[in-house]
Amino acid sequence: MDEKSTEKAVLYRYRSIQKCLSEGVSFLTDHFLQFVRLTLPVSIPFAVVVAALIYLACDVTIVTDGTLLMAVVGGLTGLTVALTSVYIALIYRLLQLQDEGCDMKGLTFRRLYGKRLWPMALKALAVSLLISLATTLLCLAMQHILRLPEDDVLLTTASKVVGLVVIALVAIAVLTPVTLCTPGALLGEGRFFSNVWTAYKWGWRRWGKVFSLNLLVGIIVWVVSTLLFAPAIVVGLMQRNATMSIMGGDAVDLPASFGFWVAVVFILSAFVYTLLLWLQHVPLAYQYATAKVSVDEEQSQKKPMI
Repeated sequence: MDEKSTEKAVLYRYRSIQKCLSEGVSFLTDHFLQFVRLTLPVSIPFAVVVAALIYLACDVTIVTDGTLLMAVVGGLTGLTVALTSVYIALIYRLLQLQDEGCDMKGLTFRRLYGKRLWPMALKALAVSLLISLATTLLCLAMQHILRLPEDDVLLTTASKVVGLVVIALVAIAVLTPVTLCTPGALLGEGRFFSNVWTAYKWGWRRWGKVFSLNLLVGIIVWVVSTLLFAPAIVVGLMQRNATMSIMGGDAVDLPASFGFWVAVVFILSAFVYTLLLWLQHVPLAYQYATAKVSVDEEQSQKKPMI
């Protein structure tokens, strides 16, 4: 097998949970500087928009009009969702290009940001909206349980606890396979909803492995983000306390350049978050590829021998 054939077979092959994670990390680290450079047109505005949202959350005094504040927050949130979708599409597009045997070191902006990227970004946005809708419905169900009448305190409390536990378990069971829907929609061939539904069914069939991978990735992302975002958390709390003091009429003894450095820390933290998206999505893409290979093998074995 020649070198190009080996590159082309790199995505769709069987991987264990550990391999999905380790090769997902390797995919980023092997071409780290190249990928960071290629994604700068999206990651930089993404970092600025997210930093602005965090800054508003910590210092709302810069927008005193409530209506204007809601409009600004709504606009920034919409931009965040759109830029996140484009960035996720970039991740899967890079996986596609590697699978096609593209020389990653010689990859150009023109090829990466070509016409095939933008339909993938729209699909990523559509999947995120579907997942948000499903999550919202579950949250509404939990709120409904919490608002049960309290005629009998003990009975109502027990009912609430049981109901919340049941909904939590159902949410874990139902939403775990959903994590394969994004790679299914972006990497699958065919219609959007068909690809999403097929990936969801594959997630159910491999529920234990998908859950284990999500749990492992979630723990790693949580630990890494906690360590890397510690400076942003500290300066954010300082900014928020300063805002509360100003609103209470107290004087705040902070340097004049403090707001600037807060913005810098928030932008750097948001930029780091874009790198964590690789840890969340590439292992899942490999899990989806593994599921596809397993299903293809099962279907080939079921075909009658001629």
